[in-house]
Amino acid sequence: MKPMQPLNACIKAVIVIATSFYSMPLLASVTIQANGFGTGITINSNDAGSLYICNGCNPDPVRQYLLTSGYIQAVVEFPTATIPDVFGKAYLSIYPVAYPLWGPVVDVYGFTGNDPAISMSDANAGTFLGSWTLPADFGGPNGSFDVSSFIAGIDLSNNAYVGFDLITPSGGTDVFGLNMSTLTVSSAVPELDNIWLFSAGILGFLALSQRKTVS
Repeated sequence: MKPMQPLNACIKAVIVIATSFYSMPLLASVTIQANGFGTGITINSNDAGSLYICNGCNPDPVRQYLLTSGYIQAVVEFPTATIPDVFGKAYLSIYPVAYPLWGPVVDVYGFTGNDPAISMSDANAGTFLGSWTLPADFGGPNGSFDVSSFIAGIDLSNNAYVGFDLITPSGGTDVFGLNMSTLTVSSAVPELDNIWLFSAGILGFLALSQRKTVS
């Protein structure tokens, strides 16, 4: 039985290595913090406000609230400098400051650019990302919108900012906090199946080596 002891020790070592590898962030350069989506970064908006799209309305963005109501569109923008080229998921979060939310469905559009300030040109801009049905208990992370595919398709080297245009197609009024929007990007982690496959290969190699040693 003694010849098997080194193999048992190696098996334990491989398991420890595999476990440590899985818990290690793949993107070491990312600032790691705990948030509602796991390990990742949370980016605060650099500018936000409401655009009044009608004849005779205010020609400039109103930065008192993040309001969407029919012809009034809510726009929020984030810097892309800290978004890694490889990431897991990306979520947009907004926080209501007035209840009830009269627009239960919000159409979300995504756009990119290099202007640090929102403007009237951001109205009806970008790509339609989908309709966001706000849950009854909406209050932030429990009602976040997945923007992973859109973020993944951005040329981060040529677009310093990413923005989102929020429109209520029904015309209902929703009011959100002006400086409370966040973009959360989770760090990528190794696939668990690949890790165990790698570990199994090492175990097989060690077992074969042990057999040769014993014989």
